[in-house]
Amino acid sequence: LERLARRGVNAYAMDFRGFGDTAEDATGSLTPLQAADDVLSVLEWLQKTQRAGEAGLVLMGWSQGAAVAHLAAQKKEVAHVLDGLVLYGSIFNVHAAPVLRPPLFSSSPPLPPRAPQTLDESL
Repeated sequence: LERLARRGVNAYAMDFRGFGDTAEDATGSLTPLQAADDVLSVLEWLQKTQRAGEAGLVLMGWSQGAAVAHLAAQKKEVAHVLDGLVLYGSIFNVHAAPVLRPPLFSSSPPLPPRAPQTLDESL
């Protein structure tokens, strides 16, 4: 973030619920779709606080963050907000069956039914 700031880029980092200094919610678990909704909230806030003339919003995710950024970028509410998407070291593999693994996934409570994604329609 410091390198980006030195280059004049306003960069922000967010923690998933229950990670870093961010508290867990009442359920104590986090699904990828909840995390994508949290990203959407941050993007909406950034869009509201952005000053005229500033560069557009680019969402960048690393590892599990890349998987969540990928999900968030597919949301219809995000399509008109983002000017770019950068995914580094995504844990997402289009050829592999989904595997639930900690820490982003929890076995309790049960996951909600899977919503169709853009990828499903493209295969």
